[in-house]
Amino acid sequence: MAIEEIIKYVAQWAKRFETRLSELLDTLDMRVQGMQRGLTRRFLEAVLEMFDFEDGKLKKTTKNVAALRKLERLFDGFEKDVIQNELALFAAELLEVGGFTIEYYEATNPAAKAAAIKNSLDLLRSVMGITADGGLVQDGYLDRLGKTAQVRERLRQYVVQSIVSKRSLSEFQRGLRNLVEGQPDVDGLLQTYWRQYAYDTYNQAHEVVNLSMSDELELQHFIYQGSLIPTSRAFCVKKAGKVFTRTEAAKWKNDPDLIDKKTAASYNPFIERGRYNCRHWLNWISQDLAEQLRPDLKK
Repeated sequence: MAIEEIIKYVAQWAKRFETRLSELLDTLDMRVQGMQRGLTRRFLEAVLEMFDFEDGKLKKTTKNVAALRKLERLFDGFEKDVIQNELALFAAELLEVGGFTIEYYEATNPAAKAAAIKNSLDLLRSVMGITADGGLVQDGYLDRLGKTAQVRERLRQYVVQSIVSKRSLSEFQRGLRNLVEGQPDVDGLLQTYWRQYAYDTYNQAHEVVNLSMSDELELQHFIYQGSLIPTSRAFCVKKAGKVFTRTEAAKWKNDPDLIDKKTAASYNPFIERGRYNCRHWLNWISQDLAEQLRPDLKK
């Protein structure tokens, strides 16, 4: 493709990519909310069997405290039956993002060879803990993501507090639903957990393949892509839509608008971008295209 055609393609690809990422995040959020409702149902159905009540209130007894072990088994079943199925779908979506990224390089860079593409996708599987047949590697990233220890602990604390305070069944049920499923402007337990650890993974999957391909093709320039929204960070507002070099990005750890300064030394601009929950990404481009878009780079 001629330079003008590549510029047009990059803009079109970026729009399609941003749209697809938004779709993936929206559907993931809906699925997580569904998992929360399923967890509430399982929990509440088991309550009457697990715990002793007196006059409609939880009894403060050692038997009730001992019943917490049954909740662990309940959660084991939930992880096996529900969360593992979600992780399998999530893995497929991450590989889709990787394929979308490969498509960009195949269209814009004739030097993108089959070996480089295979290496990049193999790297993505390795980083995310996905087997060749789409399963999960034991103790890999996605497998560990399914071990929702934080969620278990919050539920355990809630039950203990309910027993100690002798909550009524109706109070227990209402409080549990609010805790697990959230309330207006407050995320539920699984949403909070997945927002912290999973929601940004789509972009991370792109950047793993992205950086691998840029290294294979020895590209030194990129466009900081993604639209701006009212909550966009100042760090991203300054960079969105602009062309940068590897050397320039290496200095971003010193940017006064980069969040989480205490870990700036370990910051990787090519993977982290504006850091957690950043909705922007990088499109690596040839030197000719970089000079066309940013004439000051011409030697």
